[in-house]
Amino acid sequence: MKIMQQIVADNLFIMLILVGIFLSFSALAQQSDSPVVTSALPKILVVGSELDYPPFAIVNDKGEADGFSIDLFKAVARVMDLDIRFRVGPWNEVRGALEKGEIDALPLVSYSKEREQVFDFTTPHTVSYAAVFMRTGESGISSENDLRDKKIITMQSDATHDYLLKNQISKHLILVKTVPEALRLLASGQGDYALLPRLVGLLTAKELVLSNLKITGPNIAVYGRGYCFAVKEGDITLLAHLNQGLSIIKANGKYDEIYDKWFGVIDPRGVSMEIIRYYAVISAGIFFSLLAVALLWSWSLKREIRQRQQVEVSLQKTNLQLIKAKELAETANHAKSDFLSNMSHELRTPLHAILGFAQLLERDPQATQEQQETLGIINRSGQHLLTLLNDVLDMSKIEVGRMTVNEEVIDLPKMLQDIVDMMSIQAKNNAIQFTWEPNPILPAFIKTDAGKLRQILINLVGNAVKFTHEGGVSMRVQSHCKENMPGAKYQLNFEVEDSGVGIAEENLDSIFDTFVQAGNHHANVKGTGLGLTITRHYIHLLGGDIAVMSQPGKGSLFKFHIAVTLADTVDVEVYSPPSQVFKLVPEQAVPRILIVEDVQESRLLLKKLLVEAGFNVQEACNGQEALQCFEQWQPHFIWMDMRMPVMDGYEASKRIRAMPDGKETIIVALTASVFKSQKQEIIALGCDDFVRKPFREEEIFDCMAQHLNLNYVHKSKNLHPQETQAQTSLEPALIVSALAELPDNLRAELAQALKELDVNAVLDAVHRIGESDEVLAEAIMPYANNFQYEQLECFLAPKI
Repeated sequence: MKIMQQIVADNLFIMLILVGIFLSFSALAQQSDSPVVTSALPKILVVGSELDYPPFAIVNDKGEADGFSIDLFKAVARVMDLDIRFRVGPWNEVRGALEKGEIDALPLVSYSKEREQVFDFTTPHTVSYAAVFMRTGESGISSENDLRDKKIITMQSDATHDYLLKNQISKHLILVKTVPEALRLLASGQGDYALLPRLVGLLTAKELVLSNLKITGPNIAVYGRGYCFAVKEGDITLLAHLNQGLSIIKANGKYDEIYDKWFGVIDPRGVSMEIIRYYAVISAGIFFSLLAVALLWSWSLKREIRQRQQVEVSLQKTNLQLIKAKELAETANHAKSDFLSNMSHELRTPLHAILGFAQLLERDPQATQEQQETLGIINRSGQHLLTLLNDVLDMSKIEVGRMTVNEEVIDLPKMLQDIVDMMSIQAKNNAIQFTWEPNPILPAFIKTDAGKLRQILINLVGNAVKFTHEGGVSMRVQSHCKENMPGAKYQLNFEVEDSGVGIAEENLDSIFDTFVQAGNHHANVKGTGLGLTITRHYIHLLGGDIAVMSQPGKGSLFKFHIAVTLADTVDVEVYSPPSQVFKLVPEQAVPRILIVEDVQESRLLLKKLLVEAGFNVQEACNGQEALQCFEQWQPHFIWMDMRMPVMDGYEASKRIRAMPDGKETIIVALTASVFKSQKQEIIALGCDDFVRKPFREEEIFDCMAQHLNLNYVHKSKNLHPQETQAQTSLEPALIVSALAELPDNLRAELAQALKELDVNAVLDAVHRIGESDEVLAEAIMPYANNFQYEQLECFLAPKI
């Protein structure tokens, strides 16, 4: 292999020599045919030379210009009969002199497109490379990429410097003026590598006896076409003379003589004529063979490149279109999510107050039957509004892919019977029949998303009842399973059939679209038009599908199936309805609760709920007030609304956590956020838990019991209102006596609050009384909660 490589290298070298001979003979022929023109040239040419660029350009002991490029230019001047003198100076100086026209030529300039703007160049007289120098014993490089972010020494304004800047190889450059300076710095331990002219660097290192330096990695082409003679732009006559002189000295062997004089020690160039003759015939054959193959390969490669470029352009256009479409879709989704988040907060906040106060009023044992019925209407209407809002939000979550399946073990027959009981009432109100055909071989316990299955059946049966005015509705369920063991996969098949108005054939394909209602579009029915859309998405999430058959005027049949898993009875969680919290167990300490909420109605609702149960409560209407209250009162538990003016709950939670003892306080977010997925974000900001509005009162009490380890006394369903009052009150005479023993400031505060009919002030006064006398505060709290201010004033009267 090495022999073959050597033969190829020798052949290429001989080819270069043959080309040089051809050019030389052409130059000689031109020289013999016509005389050299010198009449337009200056009498004496001024040639610039660098101070210290060995061995290309140096200053000898006599102070004269010397070096390879100087000898080369002198040889050209002799054959072209030119009178010359040299002007020696630093590279930047002589380069600037040529640009200004103060000198006529430079003997050693590497070609570049930038320099071609101000200079004209001869054909290259020397091809040279840059090399990477390193200290022996350190890690070398295999490619230019290994130089990235290394400390590199190079000559300022040299082609090596331009190359490093252009390719952005490293930002850590150490700039010097000469090659010897660069090599001395590297040898002394400064910098990681040095990028320098290869031949100049080798000779300089040898002369300076820097034995700890060597070359690493491949040669780097930084000098473009190579080194040339350069003249001022537009000096065509001088350029022609110099090109002609170079051709002559290359043809007569003077060039090789000069080259070996300066570089023979490190890069010998001389080749004997015998070797030339030996390789001439072989080189010619190889040359033309390679030329033919190269031309054929080049043509094929160009055609393939054109085809690939066309494909790449097409792919780039397509990718750009897809990227733009994706960005537009993501922007639209973000905008929709922001809109839904804001609208959810605005809608849920007043709805939270409506449902919450309705629940509080339903707790009142003094409410009449008529009042209870009215409260029931308010509660049901509010729940209906909440259901419509949740439909819209569920549809949004489906569209953005946030809907997930939450599997649990359920009692299937019981759940179906609950739905039958609920739907039977609606059917009875519509004066139609509802038929349930239970299947005795149905599995008792299955594992699925109970909430979604319940919603699917309620939507389908509810639609059937809504659009049926005569006849009835029936529901049927069947199961298919090869095994009857826990963990086995089941397929449940459901059918909901009605004798209602039916659906026209042209509308069957669109009934599952958003905001489209099934049945007669002119019928007076209510709804969002999202029920069937959500139903189909839920069925798909549960591993099933849905189909519909219908005839106008005769009714419709909806069929769907879902995949479930057979479960064991031990996996079923027994559900017991929550009992109403009456008060805290007396033996335990009363925790301090801070409510941070900007909406007064929401704040009052939560405060009344907690005060009635015996909690010590204070309130703040924004995050800034919450910080002040925390510093002064040190609450055990904080209900934190997340969206407030002045300072929101996010910032307030972070600041409380940063305070002394702030990590010990429980902070629970209370928000009307759209998506439950925001819970992780809120908890990451410092909250311990998350409760959504509108909340149920048992959610509030359960959350505090979990985090504060509380126990409650629950109201008994059989407890009469009079018995409840007896358990929560002292005798009136004892209340009067206890109030009389209070400090004057507490009595005055309560009296002023009662006089001004200020609900919050009255509750605050009772709480402060509780700090001195918990029994008394517990006795008068029912009067405050029921706004029996005249009775409280009577209790205070004896001392007032």
